[in-house]
Amino acid sequence: MKFTDEQVQVFNLYGYHITSIEKLASIKKQGLLPQCGKRCQQVGDIINAIYFFPALSLVEDWVSVLYNKKDIPYLNLLRFSLKDIDFYIQSSECGDCYTLESIPPTKIEILKQYNSLTNSMFLLNNLLVQGTNNLTWQNLNNNKIYTKTK
Repeated sequence: MKFTDEQVQVFNLYGYHITSIEKLASIKKQGLLPQCGKRCQQVGDIINAIYFFPALSLVEDWVSVLYNKKDIPYLNLLRFSLKDIDFYIQSSECGDCYTLESIPPTKIEILKQYNSLTNSMFLLNNLLVQGTNNLTWQNLNNNKIYTKTK
């Protein structure tokens, strides 16, 4: 399935992908690459692909399926436009989609991690608490990559 420019703009169509802080530097260099990691395999996925969900409202569901609560502070949310991306819907019930195409870093945005008003990090955990209103997205290439602190 592919969407036109107009459909993407009118319907605000994005693919959302959760990743850990440790993987951000690699994604910033190479983009998202089709693969089937251990978390995908745990939920029955077997194809080397980029797995994503098409609605921000599904983030909490996917975090709970793929990660432990202790992992949440170290997760980041990425998004990319579905314009000109050939993708497949694996399950319409839970928003499980995938593409076999690589997504270059220039097409990836990250939920802004730094809140200049409060001088603090904005983590995925904040999204789960505050909801999806008034979010700021920033191109991954223009984002400072934070690392996990012990």
